[in-house]
Parts: sequence; structure tokens; C-alpha cells
Amino acid sequence: MTRTLPGSDASHCSTSVDGSSQLTFREPAVGHEALYFQAAEVARCIDAGRRESSVPPLAESIATLEVLDEIRRQIGVVFDEES
Repeated sequence: MTRTLPGSDASHCSTSVDGSSQLTFREPAVGHEALYFQAAEVARCIDAGRRESSVPPLAESIATLEVLDEIRRQIGVVFDEES
């Protein structure tokens, strides 16, 4: 089984562990190359039918964001959306 998400410039591919399926996605180059690894993990999770990654698990991601929010609060950084 192959699933392809249309796009233009960049093409990335993830193959299931047993080799029975492959997820390919293409996206325009927009300067977010650092997100490649996150996108590849999402593709692996979708392909495996998982709703959550184990690297890192959702609880760990939320804990990290809460720490960052507390740091912002202590140093007085407020995003426009929060005003």
C-alpha cells in the first residue's frame, strides 16, 4: 500500500517495518527543514496506526511546554495571542 500526499519540492518516504507499506509525502521547500524528523515520525505513526509517538510521548511534550510557559511567565514574555 502506498499513500502519497501531493506537494511540489521536497519528497520524503517512510516504509513500514515489515516492508508492506510505504508513506510518501511531498511538500514545498519553505525553510522548515528542521521539522523533517518530526514529520517523518508522524508518517511512521500514521503508517503504524498509532495516535501517539513514543519519542517523546505526549505527556513529556506537554510537560516541556508547561516549563517553557513558566519561563515566559517569569521573564514577562507574552505572545500577542495571549493579550
